Amino acid sequence: SSVGEKVVDKIQSINLKVSKQHLIKKNWVLLKESEEERQIYIFQKDQTLLIANSGDVIKGKWEEVGDNLLMIEFDNKSTLYQLNCECESILTLKVSGKNEVLCLVEEKLYGEGYKSIDIINNQITSLITAKQREKNRRDNILFILIFFGIPIVILTIVAMTQD
Repeated sequence: SSVGEKVVDKIQSINLKVSKQHLIKKNWVLLKESEEERQIYIFQKDQTLLIANSGDVIKGKWEEVGDNLLMIEFDNKSTLYQLNCECESILTLKVSGKNEVLCLVEEKLYGEGYKSIDIINNQITSLITAKQREKNRRDNILFILIFFGIPIVILTIVAMTQD
């Protein structure tokens, strides 16, 4: 899906372990080029997957098969997806070995207006920026501690040896 492909490069910089609980506690809306057709993915606790499209429901199965790997089966055909997750409300499923990507958002977030890939890209960019700022802040604190801490320790040792 060309919608999902637009997100994939940004997503690789944040990779969160996706758990079964993360999937089943929410309804996920598939982002598409057109907002007219809303497709909802419902991952159930018993590993049943329901895909609802305008009242019609397709039933399949899903299974975690490794770290950030998800197998989805419909009509006796299984597809392996690499899971990427930026936050609690955004999920991408990349078909293993292909450039095909599904981008899903939590239904609540979709209802709040997160209905386009551009809005999701902005959200991902904000998350990356916030994480980078936090890392820079930690690095700066560490630098200050080392830069000022070592001379203070040396001066303390020198002062103690001169007494």
